[in-house]
Amino acid sequence: MDVIEVTGLADWIGQWVLPTMAPYEQLVVALEQNANNTSKVPLRDLMEELRIWLNAMPVEHLTKQQADLLGKIGIYELLGKPGWRFIEKTVKEGNYDPATTAQDSRRAKQELDKLIVLFERVRASLKDVMIEGEPISQSSEKLVIFRVQFAGDASIKDVADFKESAAEWYDIARGITLAVSAKPEDVEIIGASTGSIIVTLRTALAVAMLLALIMKEAAEIVKTGYEIAKLIEEWSPRQILNKDLEEGIKSRQRELHEHGPQEILKKIKEMPPYGGMSSENEAILKKSIQKFIEFSRRGGDVDMIPPPAPMTPDDADKATTEELRSTINEITEQVRQTRLIKSDTQRLIESSKTDGDIG
Repeated sequence: MDVIEVTGLADWIGQWVLPTMAPYEQLVVALEQNANNTSKVPLRDLMEELRIWLNAMPVEHLTKQQADLLGKIGIYELLGKPGWRFIEKTVKEGNYDPATTAQDSRRAKQELDKLIVLFERVRASLKDVMIEGEPISQSSEKLVIFRVQFAGDASIKDVADFKESAAEWYDIARGITLAVSAKPEDVEIIGASTGSIIVTLRTALAVAMLLALIMKEAAEIVKTGYEIAKLIEEWSPRQILNKDLEEGIKSRQRELHEHGPQEILKKIKEMPPYGGMSSENEAILKKSIQKFIEFSRRGGDVDMIPPPAPMTPDDADKATTEELRSTINEITEQVRQTRLIKSDTQRLIESSKTDGDIG
């Protein structure tokens, strides 16, 4: 994780988590009073205010490494919409055990308070050693970095895996770069880290724009695949599925696997920048899409970090700057939507694991 991501996470916590603590505290105090006194405090308005605050938290703006760090700390599920679902479930169950509800809510609030204090200390420590959070990854606003994480069944365990993964990513980069009249060498490796092996790459905006679109569409296909699998998993034991319905669902699953890349390619070709591709480049791009989807299905992950949009100058470069800002904003929105889809997919996976444990 770059230093800029650490300071950026501290900024995010200060902007979104800190202001939420006041309505959170008001609700917890009311729950504690209801658990200890016969005179009850109405909760509806307090719940509604906290719902608004938590649901407004843009957790999708966090990079994967920022979100993973919050997960390791054990706090991610208390933020944003998951955080609201936790509170809603806790309070509803409190009808049967008000004391436990108050305790669980207080404990969650204390964990969030600790998070705020922790990152205030982190920021202060970095400032003491004169580190402001300069990004190591970008020297130009026209370049975008992205991280490829080789995890799950897409992990790299030995040099044979390394060779195979490198070849796959060459094919992925080749199709995307050719589609925008660039070349694979325009995707630079600028860093790597251990663990599940994360390779940091950098490329131009035109390549990043197409990659961001493919990332979002591929994430949607992977999510739909999990939704179908979960549907079959839930309905089959209950004998809700008849043979025709089950075959129809499985047919959709096969269609998604077989025709998903072609559907993504079709969407891309309908967009003006990519409508003039040659048939040869179309075939190469389709192969890239297929490999990217398969990489995602096997547990690999890609997270993109666009540069900040440039300021508007007061000179002749204004039109160029506006175009640059528009492109960066579009990439940023695609990345935001992708992170939301991946978050939903992860909840499906975790739900399936929980159901399996219960069964």
